[in-house]
Amino acid sequence: MKNRLLLIFSICLLVWSCDNCRNRGYDRVCILYSAGNNSLNWDLRSDIIDLCDTEAGAYVPYSDSHQALVVIGHFRSPEAPFILNIYRDRSGKVLRDTTFYEDSKAVLTDPAVMRDLLLKVKEKFPSEHYGMILSSHGTGWIPAGKFNTHTAWLKSFGADEREKTEMDITDLPHGIPFHLDYMLFDACLMGNIESVYELKDVSDYVGASATEVLTDGFDYIKIANRLLAPQTPSPSEVCKDYIAHYKEKRGDDCSACICLVKTSELGELAMLCRKLFTQYRSNLQEVDSKTIQRFFRPDNESDHNWYFDMEDIARQAGFDSSDFDELSKAIGRCVIFKDHTDSFLIYSGGFEFERFCGLGMYLQNCGLKEFDDFYRELKWNKDTDYVK
Repeated sequence: MKNRLLLIFSICLLVWSCDNCRNRGYDRVCILYSAGNNSLNWDLRSDIIDLCDTEAGAYVPYSDSHQALVVIGHFRSPEAPFILNIYRDRSGKVLRDTTFYEDSKAVLTDPAVMRDLLLKVKEKFPSEHYGMILSSHGTGWIPAGKFNTHTAWLKSFGADEREKTEMDITDLPHGIPFHLDYMLFDACLMGNIESVYELKDVSDYVGASATEVLTDGFDYIKIANRLLAPQTPSPSEVCKDYIAHYKEKRGDDCSACICLVKTSELGELAMLCRKLFTQYRSNLQEVDSKTIQRFFRPDNESDHNWYFDMEDIARQAGFDSSDFDELSKAIGRCVIFKDHTDSFLIYSGGFEFERFCGLGMYLQNCGLKEFDDFYRELKWNKDTDYVK
């Protein structure tokens, strides 16, 4: 009897131990959110090919590791959004296992769909550490449907051509059901204080470009080496790889900028800006947009006064030296990495990078009432009172 009880206890202990191992789940999960049901279809497909290219040096975790490389994707209709697990079997062969198909009518620009798919990833790959790369078209904080300058050879986040839908930056946090270690945007114009601030409670770090992003985007052969292979993920190395890639090019192909923001520092920046925006309100309303470092190629002199260097706005608004230095230091505590090429699409209506603090910002005297109305609802404006 005693031996039988000992045997039963041993079996129960073994079962508990196995369950405990399963519950421990994955050490880290890296998610590529690839919304390519648009003009970027083939470019985003090629990113997945690069993720799998171990012969070129890509890192793909083995099936029995505690790491997961996951793609949430949607390309040309009538294909449905899917969840893809990329891993290597014991022989080293790279496999792409589609673990789930969403309803064919679902679009990745819907925050409810994003949330549902991410919850399925969490169920399939339980972990305490998730990170995301988001790749698609993007227009920063600009309201959905108000920006119509997309071109096929530029990446601009979240445009679905079938349903003609985009995702407002204010909706994006509602699509993310768990905290992220990092969010990296392979998309145009997401590196502005308004967009980053909207995501400060969602992710520890946010990496993005203040300008448009050429279709090469991130270096997907190296990206999992930076985010999954080391003991600690390094989104800053992803940003360095991105800039290094473009600095090797010539002409207009040598065009890029990037910054990585530590979101825990953004609250103090907002508090300081609220004080300074109040103090220099009249100056800010009289700044000439032609004197400020811009981050977009305008169609004409009055178009697109939405993306300017945050620090340079303060400089041109005449902040005194002590106030400007205080602001510059506060931005520096947030922006832990930044870099750029010498110029951006200089032969195609672009500009030189004369100044670059890392973050873009809206110019409040732009004069577009519908944008100002939307801007007032942004977290950044509620905390800083920038646009009255």
